[in-house]
Amino acid sequence: MKALLFPGQGSQSIGMGKDLYDNFRLVKDLYDRISEEIKLDLKSIIFSGNETDLNKTENVQVAIMITSYALIKVLETEFGIILPESFQYLAGHSLGQYTALTVAKSIDVYTCSKLLRIRGLAMQQAADLIQGTMAAIIGIKNQSTVADILTKSRKEGEICVIANDNGGSQIVISGHFDSIEKAMEEARNHGAKLCVKLNVSGAFHSPLMSFARQIMERSLLDGNIDFQDIKIPVIDNTTAEPISSKDDLKTLLVNQVTGQVRWRESIEFLINNGVNTFIEVGNNKVLTGLMKKIDPTKKAITLSTIQDIDNNIDYLR
Repeated sequence: MKALLFPGQGSQSIGMGKDLYDNFRLVKDLYDRISEEIKLDLKSIIFSGNETDLNKTENVQVAIMITSYALIKVLETEFGIILPESFQYLAGHSLGQYTALTVAKSIDVYTCSKLLRIRGLAMQQAADLIQGTMAAIIGIKNQSTVADILTKSRKEGEICVIANDNGGSQIVISGHFDSIEKAMEEARNHGAKLCVKLNVSGAFHSPLMSFARQIMERSLLDGNIDFQDIKIPVIDNTTAEPISSKDDLKTLLVNQVTGQVRWRESIEFLINNGVNTFIEVGNNKVLTGLMKKIDPTKKAITLSTIQDIDNNIDYLR
């Protein structure tokens, strides 16, 4: 069995997906239409812009999604891959879950782009309102140990929580600056091999994103957005289980803004349900790298370019 994985923020780089844009008319049309829908010149930002503009939360979320989605459309239309026949599950890390839902035909790519633009702007606004940061704790396998460290490190009135359990002894924490600094110090004292602050603009997947959660709640629950039945099972970030109904989607996506990304548990669920080949669709090899740490016995492939597709076509059918 096989699963497609879709990366989140941090996988981006200037020029990602350009070979697809240069070679396929359908990809050019996709970029043009989405750019028009969200009033943002995506091709300039992604292909010829600078890292500062690309890395802005309000820009990068749509940029990462369209890169992955373009690869999927090329797989389907140019290489004849029928997704429901070839892949049994989909999963995406944070914003990658929106990509997965689009690929699962629960939401169209243009509505997804608008939602991610709203999400990115809201998260940046939340970060500007309350300053915070994130850090990766590497080398402590037990999540409960990290949770105990955070309890001891959390200053009165501050937030310091687990944001992502990425697996492979990598746990990302999120919260106020001082509490994060203290937690990093305590983690080193408890045997962490590495503690490093992430180059992010806010304390994502924590209660400090409450303002962004409120905006997404209005956009999803009160907005005129209809999700369709999911054609390929999608694993939810916050439950680490397949989404059971389209009726749950809006609440799950709202909860995701402040909730923990349970990536390790999501991958373990897939493995326990027979998946032995994992194919990351998007720029860089972030999820492929995590996959190899979670279970190096499973096949892990990254599709970022046309050449990647050619090289791995036997695993895609």
